[in-house]
Amino acid sequence: MALPLLLAASLLATPALAKGKKKKGGDDEGIGIRAKISTDLVNVATDKVEYDGQEEDGSDQKTRTLSLFESDPRLELTYLIGDGIEVGAILGVTQVSGSLGDADIPPARHGRIGVTGAYNIGVSEGVKGFVQPILMLDSLRGNIGEDSETQTRYILFGANAGVRIKLYKRTTFDLAGEFLMGNGKVTVDGESDDKLKLKHSEFGIRTGVTFRL
Repeated sequence: MALPLLLAASLLATPALAKGKKKKGGDDEGIGIRAKISTDLVNVATDKVEYDGQEEDGSDQKTRTLSLFESDPRLELTYLIGDGIEVGAILGVTQVSGSLGDADIPPARHGRIGVTGAYNIGVSEGVKGFVQPILMLDSLRGNIGEDSETQTRYILFGANAGVRIKLYKRTTFDLAGEFLMGNGKVTVDGESDDKLKLKHSEFGIRTGVTFRL
């Protein structure tokens, strides 16, 4: 007798629960997968070199990017676990080559892989704010001459915050400010100097498109 009563109660309660859930959070409630492709609209990166705890003279370098097509695209896959919370991974891979005068520049391979999450907050109809912590490994590989390979690695952490603007039922346009910082080291043919440390920080505005799968 108890089982039929429980089944009947659950059937009666389901529409009410669904209605309350939809009202509470909209598209960001419940489980699901979100895919996002983004790139920098503006980015300012600062790099410094320290040796044995002292900053090297003339090592302070700033790089500014003011174009969607000059920065590395990034793919994010996150899993929505409910209540506007999501967790997932970040991946970005590019290869750069070119020339300087009559000399060819050896190709360099740049990659970023890491973990992320997000908390989504309803702002208005069709607009949500979000805060997204980030932890990732940044790697740049290149060649010196014909026989040597160099690799620069950073551990970066930071966050971005911005808004998602609804374009279609499961698609949003995302705009966010992002700050990352961390330390790194250089290896040449697998060997490195522990006294040599790199410091990196960057701030930028990212834009992208998100698809709810």
